[in-house]
Amino acid sequence: MEPQPSDKFPRYSILLAVAVCLSNEGCASAAPPNHGLPPERLAQLRNICTDTMQLPPGYSHFEDCMDVLSETARRLDRTRAQP
Repeated sequence: MEPQPSDKFPRYSILLAVAVCLSNEGCASAAPPNHGLPPERLAQLRNICTDTMQLPPGYSHFEDCMDVLSETARRLDRTRAQP
């Protein structure tokens, strides 16, 4: 008896899901982005996200916090640099 197409689908979808998870894990374990800011500034922003906002690194809310604060810091730097 040949397997029906519906029998093959779950196996392939599971393999695909595992491959996606592994590829995302590889990306997540890479070096954190510098957000276009110097290390000292990133340390300040990290402290705000972890100490003030109580967001542990590695969670999506922490990354969102870093993204928003980094963008704000870059805008402030550009504004301050203008005459």
